[in-house]
Amino acid sequence: MPTLSRISYVCLFVGLLLPSSIYAKEKAEEQGRPLLKAAADHSLLHAESTSPFKLGLSFTMHGSKSRQIQGTYTWLVSDTGSWRKELSFSDYTDLEVGRGSTVWIKRSRTFQPLQAIWLEGVFSNYQYLNSSDDTIDKYFTTSEHHTELRCLDLFRDKKPHTLCFDSQGNLARADVKELDIRYEYSDYRPAGQKSVPYKVVLKRKGEVVLDGTIESLPADAKTDQPLFEPPAGALKRDGCLRPTLPRIARKVVPEYPMGARNTQQQGTVTMYALIASDGTVRNLSLIQTAGETLDNASLNAVRNWQYEPAKCGIVPIDFDTVISVNFSLHY
Repeated sequence: MPTLSRISYVCLFVGLLLPSSIYAKEKAEEQGRPLLKAAADHSLLHAESTSPFKLGLSFTMHGSKSRQIQGTYTWLVSDTGSWRKELSFSDYTDLEVGRGSTVWIKRSRTFQPLQAIWLEGVFSNYQYLNSSDDTIDKYFTTSEHHTELRCLDLFRDKKPHTLCFDSQGNLARADVKELDIRYEYSDYRPAGQKSVPYKVVLKRKGEVVLDGTIESLPADAKTDQPLFEPPAGALKRDGCLRPTLPRIARKVVPEYPMGARNTQQQGTVTMYALIASDGTVRNLSLIQTAGETLDNASLNAVRNWQYEPAKCGIVPIDFDTVISVNFSLHY
């Protein structure tokens, strides 16, 4: 009888919690969705073809031993919807040109290094601000530097993010928890009927790893048509400026190697991956290592993951992404 009584109590407790939890999420959706929609609507970086622009960003990457690397990023969108992105730092270059349903890509490496993925995140935080696939989990307010922020905890492809907005509805910060990255946006200025943050800072584990400033955003956004011609030697694939994101369909959990457990080896393995149009994972490349044993365990598992592929409309496409696997002995 005592056991039965206890089980009955627990079941009743869970039953009482469930409606409250559902209501809280519904309330978060009700409060948070208008924030996302308004921020996307008035952001130039939402990058719709109706908002042609020519943006130039200069940035500094901060490495170990006070090492600094300078770089530039340009992003052009024409009034016909064609676009061009160009990134350059150190010995890495990355050029993408999109026209219609086709993208041409030319890189100095076969994969994107972690820093390049960080840079893409600066702008993709805006491009996917109001994604219907995101699940809003919580709405809350907080204060930073004597400024009140309205914030949302949400899940994007089952991965936790936090977005916070200032009193004008501008995106103030975006936390990508899987990568332990925080993007901070400030110095918003008008661009026609839109708004743009002229200052962005990236922090990883609380340390500044990149800071950037928009150096040019001309009022006349007309661009030369030759800039949107495919570069010689570029890889051609199906694609668009703002595809839907791939979603994990089947995940194989990496085994924690016994030898690594015994020696208390921990760390995060980060990999570049191409999610192919059939949902398989291809071209895996290590961009952050946690040691050979944990690296191999991650690679062996992730190779067998299956995704619902990214899409342009209804057409499945290849999609570049980053996958992180964390090994921790702390529960």
